[in-house]
Amino acid sequence: MEQEPVKRVVGKYWIQRFHNWKRHLVYSHIPGRHCKILFLNIENTLLNLCMVLHISVLVICKTICLIPRTFQILLSCSWCFFKSYSKRFKKVANTSNSNASS
Repeated sequence: MEQEPVKRVVGKYWIQRFHNWKRHLVYSHIPGRHCKILFLNIENTLLNLCMVLHISVLVICKTICLIPRTFQILLSCSWCFFKSYSKRFKKVANTSNSNASS
């Protein structure tokens, strides 16, 4: 069985944990129906905020990791293009030198 990378496991773990906390009601000793509803709304809002913050941090971290990889790919492609262009230029220069000497 193949293990997932640690980053994915941590991300899934916390999102699952936040969903579990939202599903399970916290038993409070707050009197009154309206106060309990207000407490649950505040609790759900805080959990939603934590989930959004967590997902945002994950996306930012993945984007930061993607930037050096993209730069490396562009650099290697430009290097290959430069090498092929320099080979063509040398062939053209050699052809023109041989034509000039004859």
